[in-house]
Amino acid sequence: MKNTLVFLLILALLVFILLVFRPVPIQSEADSIRISGIVDTIFEIGVLDVNVVLRETQKSYYINRGLEKGIKLEVFQRTLMGEEVILIHPDYWTPLDPFNRHKHITKLMHNDLTVYSELESEGPK
Repeated sequence: MKNTLVFLLILALLVFILLVFRPVPIQSEADSIRISGIVDTIFEIGVLDVNVVLRETQKSYYINRGLEKGIKLEVFQRTLMGEEVILIHPDYWTPLDPFNRHKHITKLMHNDLTVYSELESEGPK
């Protein structure tokens, strides 16, 4: 009985670790969620991530390692603050964010122009 309990605990721990460390899925744009809104704030968060908060929902969307990928925070703030944007993000769940409060941006559009994209069909911008 004790061995079975230890085995189940180790198995549960391994499953949890696999869920936590799995990469964010990069889906096609057609399989992703599209949301539009007015940009309220843009700031750096975490490890070189660019965080975008929309005024209407106050939800947090981020570009993973955006500053490392060449995004200039000051330029984003100057051109996108108070402007309407379209954000595209994959629909996925992780135990690190169980209530889906932070969404990974795979594409950001402003005035029908792609400002940032990591979708495979378009490549990083």
